[in-house]
Amino acid sequence: MNDDDINHLVQQATTLVLQNNLWLLFNDTSEQSISHKIAFYLASLFTEYYVDCEYNGDGDKKNNKKSISILKTDLQQIRSFKSKRSK
Repeated sequence: MNDDDINHLVQQATTLVLQNNLWLLFNDTSEQSISHKIAFYLASLFTEYYVDCEYNGDGDKKNNKKSISILKTDLQQIRSFKSKRSK
């Protein structure tokens, strides 16, 4: 498996999370719940590997809340899925 294969499978897993579990991101669910769903989809795509969901547990220092960093492009995808669902 080369880097392109890995990137493609990770993108597929991200898309599956956004398509099937978007509510996790909009309902203040725990970081563990989100990382579990990502690992769930990764495990189904990386069948030759054991996938475990380890999250970093870093908190937002200002308000002491758990947080997950999402890349700008991922946020754009989330907004696109959300706007499609609300129509």
